[in-house]
Amino acid sequence: MADQITGLTASWLPNQGIQLNWTAAEDVTTGSSYQIYILQDADQSFPTWYPVITLSSNITRGIDATVYSISNPVTSYLYPFQAGTTPKSSYAFNIVHVDNTGASSIPTTISVYQSSPISVYGPPHFKTVIDVDSYGQFSVVPQDSYEEISANVSVILGTDVGGRPTVPGFGIPDLPLTEINAMKIQSAVNNWEPRANAKVTLNYDNENNAYINVSIKDSQGAS
Repeated sequence: MADQITGLTASWLPNQGIQLNWTAAEDVTTGSSYQIYILQDADQSFPTWYPVITLSSNITRGIDATVYSISNPVTSYLYPFQAGTTPKSSYAFNIVHVDNTGASSIPTTISVYQSSPISVYGPPHFKTVIDVDSYGQFSVVPQDSYEEISANVSVILGTDVGGRPTVPGFGIPDLPLTEINAMKIQSAVNNWEPRANAKVTLNYDNENNAYINVSIKDSQGAS
C-alpha cells in the first residue's frame, strides 16, 4: 500500500474556488500520482466520490537547457467554481496517492465550508449532541449562533444541580412543582450561558397548569 499524503488543507477563495494544499507522501517518486475526488450527492443514502483530476510528475526544461528534468507531482490544486453558477455551501474532497507500482494509499479526506457572512461568528464548535454529517465529519454549529446558544440552554434546563459530579453546581435547582421560581431558573441559565440573555417567566393555562417560558437572544439580537 502506498503512503498517504499528510497536512491536507482546504481554503475557500471567494469567486475563485477551493485551494487544496498538502504535504507529499513519504514514498512519493516521479512515478507517483495524486488522484483528487469530490463528493457528490452528499444528501443521498449512498454518496459518490467523482474524480476531478490526476496530478502526475512534471517534465520541465530550463531556458536554453538541452535536457529535460522530471519532478514529483505538485502538492496543490485549485478546484475552480463553475462560471455562471452559485457555489454550494460546502464541499468535500479526498486525495489518493498512487505509487509507481500502481498501489493506492488510503484516501485523505477534508471538508470546506463557505465563510459565514456574519463576521462576529468565530470558529465553529461541536454540537452539544455529537453526531456525524453526510461527509463523515463531526457536525458543527457557528460560534455564538442562536443554534449553539439555544442548545446550551436546553442542556442547562434539563440538568438538576448536582446531576453532573464533575461540575456539581451546573444546572437549575430541583424545585418542587409547588415552588417553581422563575427568577432562580433565569439566574442559573444566565450564570452558565451568559450569551443567552435569558428571560424566564412562569405562566398558567386555562386549567391552571404551570409552564415555564424561556426567551433567549443570540449575539445578533435574534430571539
